[in-house]
Amino acid sequence: MEKDGHNIPFETFLGFNVEKVPDIDLNFSGQTQLKMHDFVRTLFGINKTFRAGTILTNAEKTVYGLARKLGEYRARLDPKFDLNREVSYFTSAFLDFLATKAQGVKRTSGKHAGGIIVIPQNQEIEDFTPINYPANNEKSDWKTTHFDYNALHDNLLKLDILGHDDPTILLHLEKLTNIKSDEIPKSDPKILSLFRSCKELGISSDQILGEVTGTIGIPEFGTQFVRKMLQIAQVKSFADIVAICGLAHGTGVWQDNAEKLILEKKHVINELISCRDDIMIYLLQKNIDHQVAFNIMENVRKGKGLTDQEKELLELKKVPSWYIESLQKIGYLFPKAHAVAYAMKAWKIAYFKLYHPLAFYSSYFSIRPDVKDLETLIQPVEKIREKISILNKKRLESQKGIQQLSAKEKDLIQFLEISLELKSRGFEIEKVSLEKSEAQEWIINKENNSLIPPFIAIDGIGDVNARKIVQARNLRPFSSIEDFEKRTETNSTSLKKLKELGIFDKISKSAQVNIFD
Repeated sequence: MEKDGHNIPFETFLGFNVEKVPDIDLNFSGQTQLKMHDFVRTLFGINKTFRAGTILTNAEKTVYGLARKLGEYRARLDPKFDLNREVSYFTSAFLDFLATKAQGVKRTSGKHAGGIIVIPQNQEIEDFTPINYPANNEKSDWKTTHFDYNALHDNLLKLDILGHDDPTILLHLEKLTNIKSDEIPKSDPKILSLFRSCKELGISSDQILGEVTGTIGIPEFGTQFVRKMLQIAQVKSFADIVAICGLAHGTGVWQDNAEKLILEKKHVINELISCRDDIMIYLLQKNIDHQVAFNIMENVRKGKGLTDQEKELLELKKVPSWYIESLQKIGYLFPKAHAVAYAMKAWKIAYFKLYHPLAFYSSYFSIRPDVKDLETLIQPVEKIREKISILNKKRLESQKGIQQLSAKEKDLIQFLEISLELKSRGFEIEKVSLEKSEAQEWIINKENNSLIPPFIAIDGIGDVNARKIVQARNLRPFSSIEDFEKRTETNSTSLKKLKELGIFDKISKSAQVNIFD
């Protein structure tokens, strides 16, 4: 090994007596995920591989609405009921009763995003569960387990073949820079500093609306929630970065738990429980029997807490009271192996952000074709700051129930944040170029220290339309707006948007030449 490793006991994978069904997650680029699903089916056989089924149930509010509609229907059929009276057929108390009793009832079936159940060669799927098509869709390529996968994964092998952006981003960055991600140094104080400060980016927090860290746009560490965690925890090593990743993916681990211990009890992050493996390692250091330590870890990571007997044992072994209280609050704990994998990808992407910034920003935007508010992204920094402040205020009001922040506005905040950082570092986003822009990829203009957006970044221009524009331009340059419209079949609404953005400034409206001009 190049370094000391990450202290991940193999027993957390299979148990001390190989009694545990392993939890295997394999992360691939989202572009190849479905191909890998097919590869697994080819490897084990079509009769031995099935998608992990899910059962979708009715929420209480949904049942309440259905019961109210049932009341309206019954009222129309009941000749004794006066429809002119401003009362419902069912009383509110009865509607509440129906909603409470019927919530959780199966609504439909589905499938896990990446879970594949593998059946042993000497057994059949019917030995464990019936099978069906997801949501009764007989055109589906896969059959799913009829029972929810949660009822099966302790007895059968489940492979999670997941699609992630990280591998796609790294492949894109390797292509742009000719640097293999495996060659990136695993120890670099400047990269590490990005997880607590934006100083190495050559900017101050004042320039990016008070943001302290340099992790905007870094997968797993770029959300406002995780950036706040980094600010509080003050990471000092790669192990601390792994811990943050574990804390961010857990339930009942950070808020009212680790966060409180850091802020109020002055603990440091490497003393706290962040991943499930931490528990077993710590308890073994306290000379607790290995099987007992393993069982406590398994129960706590599933949210089952401690039994009275286990609590007494920990107290006898002089485990601090704050540690025992922390264990009792946990609802779910992330495995350290997963946290390390995510942290390593984030570290590599942070390297490109620091040393190859335009390649980083190009990749960030290129794999997210839903970047649509181009008019704002190309504005000066003052306008972008103003827009972010407005949306952040609306987000806070949305949390209080004062007004609603739309999903589009929520997504826009992160694009504006990354755009503000890009511009604060001295780079620019140009207008879409009729001559240079690609269909989907953001082009690096080294001469201008800028990015040229693709056609798909324009609101109203879809993937097919963007490709048609580039294909038509590659055949021959556009001679006029009329020529563009005819050869690309762009609709009038999108054409108007292109005109507003000044994309046709260098060509005439019509192919006809006016001799008097």
